[in-house]
Amino acid sequence: MAILVLDSVGMELLLKKTLISGALAAAFTFTGTGIAMSAEVSGADFTHTSLFERRVLDQMLGRNFTEEWEIPAAANRFHPGLPASLHFIAWGAPIQLGRAQKMCEIIQPFELVVGFHEPAKEEAPAKMLAIHSVVVEPEKWRQLWGSVKPQDIAKLQAIAATGDVDAGRKAAQDEAAVLTKLSGGIKIVPVVEPTIRTVLCELPSDVFHRVFLDISQPKPQKKLKLWNQAFPEFIPAPAVPVAPEKKASKN
Repeated sequence: MAILVLDSVGMELLLKKTLISGALAAAFTFTGTGIAMSAEVSGADFTHTSLFERRVLDQMLGRNFTEEWEIPAAANRFHPGLPASLHFIAWGAPIQLGRAQKMCEIIQPFELVVGFHEPAKEEAPAKMLAIHSVVVEPEKWRQLWGSVKPQDIAKLQAIAATGDVDAGRKAAQDEAAVLTKLSGGIKIVPVVEPTIRTVLCELPSDVFHRVFLDISQPKPQKKLKLWNQAFPEFIPAPAVPVAPEKKASKN
């Protein structure tokens, strides 16, 4: 069985939509009044993460999200010139940032949009508890990485890709634990499985609130707003695809 070492934006998006969030890939086509969403995978259903991103993009009215950033800098009309990264997570869970190599290499300011929701089954609506949009400056972003450099992540990626699965996982986890201690808050998370070997990173929820919002004890918001506009309290349950009826064959 081939081992897939994820090291491209396209594969990171696949990982983000499947392994991490559980969402299947989706295509968003922008129209004059919003976006239309269609499945790239036959029979795909859309999870809360995809629907959250769809709602944010509707509010932004930008371009297709399947680029290096969910909202490219050219499409950001609320913070012109800043690309944006979107995340939808359960209350108190870490913000799963994606591929560590790419995130560690960021040297530009960007916008971070995080929606927090009550834990919910994918077939039920997700209740929003809070939504925040923060501008991340390069200096503060670098502080979160501490003394961890991109070459350290590349070394860890090579460790994760070497040897059998069990040995590679143990070696990668040991090295990731060292790098996490050297960081300023970012957690390094290697993923070593039979068909996937990569290195991801997370931002703990408490670190996000403390560093970017100066909040030590987060609480749900009474009124949900994004870019000074009201945001819905519930993200709808994903649509369940209906299998087409099979026509009886004529003998």
